[in-house]
Amino acid sequence: MNILSTEVEHAPPADPPDTATARGIYRPPIKIEQMAHAKGLPLPKYGTEYSAAFDLPAAKEVTIESGQQGMVETGLRFEIEIGYCGQISMRSGSARKLNLIIMNAPGIVDSDFRGEVMICLFNLGITHCVIKRGQCVAQMIITAVRRPIPTLADFISRTVRGEGGFGSTG
Repeated sequence: MNILSTEVEHAPPADPPDTATARGIYRPPIKIEQMAHAKGLPLPKYGTEYSAAFDLPAAKEVTIESGQQGMVETGLRFEIEIGYCGQISMRSGSARKLNLIIMNAPGIVDSDFRGEVMICLFNLGITHCVIKRGQCVAQMIITAVRRPIPTLADFISRTVRGEGGFGSTG
């Protein structure tokens, strides 16, 4: 390398396995158990190389009537590393095209939960909505969790915003 040059000589990058650091992103494996009613469906996958969340396919067809809620079974159980959780949210296209929302958005999947991940949807549309087997309507991001200890205080710090909420900032 030339000290006066702004260019740095690099060896071509190797193709690292998914568990290695790739472009500075650590990608630990996540264990997924596929239940009987999800057999034959692909495992969750990221839409692009840099997508933050992976898509969750429906294991069974379900119809959700207008103004009603419905449970979408994924047929998947996850073993999420301690110190992380899964957060389930709608895929933006599904929300727009199907008029669906997740009732408890974001749905939280704790690291010690070992049951089937299910998605509780509500149909805001004027007609029923059919979710087909294999259709991806939601996505899950795995994120780090901090667990502060709730502590009673006689006083908390004051801010310029104060108690302003629900539209107070714009």
